[in-house]
Amino acid sequence: RLAPFVIPLTLRLRLGSVVEMDTAAMMGDLMVMVAIPALIAMTLFQLSHGRVAVTVKPRLAPFAKLTMLVLVLANATGCAPFLRSVTPALVKVICAVFALCLLGFFLGYRAARLMKVDFPTAVTMSLNSGIRNIAAGSVLAIQYFPGDVLFPVAFSPLFLQATTAIIVKILHATKGGKEFDRQAESAK
Repeated sequence: RLAPFVIPLTLRLRLGSVVEMDTAAMMGDLMVMVAIPALIAMTLFQLSHGRVAVTVKPRLAPFAKLTMLVLVLANATGCAPFLRSVTPALVKVICAVFALCLLGFFLGYRAARLMKVDFPTAVTMSLNSGIRNIAAGSVLAIQYFPGDVLFPVAFSPLFLQATTAIIVKILHATKGGKEFDRQAESAK
């Protein structure tokens, strides 16, 4: 959420250049793409005391999967020109993006462990740290930078979903995860 301020400041301090950004328009785009849908979902969840997840989620699952497919295809289409001529630099970028993703999961989990939170909160912290806000990166990349900058942002969702599923399985294999699963099983 600080990207409209942090990125120009970082560019100014590190590169000595200034990037003019329409901060108000960017914030508006982020509100429409990220904040408002998240606020609606959280409000519905709270007002229904979690029932909306049980009743609405199964009905929306096919649409969510179809939407994810469309997003991945759209991102893959944006990546196509770069993937036609894979260069060593491109491989380095892909590896760096993947490493940053894994680092986010790890740091989120470590922070949760240091804070001694319960397992569901630790998983939430890990996932929230690992799944970067791709929408914010897309807005910045599309609006203010050349097409080359869009590649890492567009490529991320291609592996992020699979990586997240694997991370959840790994977290459930930890001591805290096994204990949580045992307690959940005995509560049934």
